[in-house]
Amino acid sequence: AAQHRPDQRSGHHADDRVETVLFRITRGTGKTGLAGIPVKRDRVIRPLYELTKQEILDYLKENKQSYCLDESNRSIEYDRNYIRNKLLVDIRHNLNPQIDKALLTLSEISAEEESFLQALVKRRTGRLIRRTPGDKIELDLRAYNTYDKWFRRRLLRHCLTVLSGGESGFDRI
Repeated sequence: AAQHRPDQRSGHHADDRVETVLFRITRGTGKTGLAGIPVKRDRVIRPLYELTKQEILDYLKENKQSYCLDESNRSIEYDRNYIRNKLLVDIRHNLNPQIDKALLTLSEISAEEESFLQALVKRRTGRLIRRTPGDKIELDLRAYNTYDKWFRRRLLRHCLTVLSGGESGFDRI
């Protein structure tokens, strides 16, 4: 993974967000993955988050600014490029010309719901989980078993994230 300086900004834009959500759907993400790319994560800020690639290119052209294109982005050998250059083009043409807007809306709704559910899990975690002196997590199974299955999954995911030092990747639990 790339290391970001505290003042570094990411060039991710709205098109990247659309591609990410569709990519995650095709790989079988859970609800957490539908939230897509956040506007801010830790010290990384995405100032182009709301802009489309075309809006950025139009701005650069209007202001006579140069830019470079990564030619590898055209190759459909890579899954993300296939989604960008083939799948999304086909969906826009044959199914829904507003697919970008639909996926961004799905992502924004999912991000809001995820934020709410994460806060709920953190509040409940204090009642159900305690750390032992050996840095293990102890779970109150009686209380845990009273929750719905979806909530138990989230509690377990939270525990795994804590144990792994904040690593994610447990979205399908």
